[in-house]
Amino acid sequence: MVVSDGAASRDFDGDVLDATVRADYGGTSVVLDLLGHWLLLVSGGGPTADKPAVTFGAPGDPTT
Repeated sequence: MVVSDGAASRDFDGDVLDATVRADYGGTSVVLDLLGHWLLLVSGGGPTADKPAVTFGAPGDPTT
C-alpha cells in the first residue's frame, strides 16, 4: 500500500488494527503482520528511466 506518511500509517495500523511490525526500513517502507497476512507500506517515488511518465504515490485527496 502506498502511503504519504509511513510512520503515521505504521502507528495507526499497530495501535488501531493491532498489526505487528516485522521490519521497518527507516521511513521508506514498513512490513506489518496483520492477522497472519503481511502488509507492505511504502512511500511513493518519481518516474524511472523505463517509465518516465509514471509516478508511484498515495492519493492526493485523503478521501479518495
